[in-house]
Amino acid sequence: HNQPLSRLLSTLLPPHLHPPPSSYEQIGHIAHLNLRAPHLPYKHLLGRLFLDKLSPSIRTVVNKSGEVGGPYRTYPVEVLAGEEDYAVNVT
Repeated sequence: HNQPLSRLLSTLLPPHLHPPPSSYEQIGHIAHLNLRAPHLPYKHLLGRLFLDKLSPSIRTVVNKSGEVGGPYRTYPVEVLAGEEDYAVNVT
């Protein structure tokens, strides 16, 4: 549990998926990943690893699941791990 996230991801993902995803955006308690197509079969494993390494400040890990659109430039997301709670407080 003391290994850095990048080392864990490199160890658990097959070599053809290197480099593993390691960046994310944080909004409140939500970590937002932007996974590439080759990583999608491992999305729940990746979500769980991010959640385990970033908790307690992160309680929800999501991945963008569609295109940006609408007047507020929003996009659909899929919960990969954690609570399905999208209400955040931003100060």
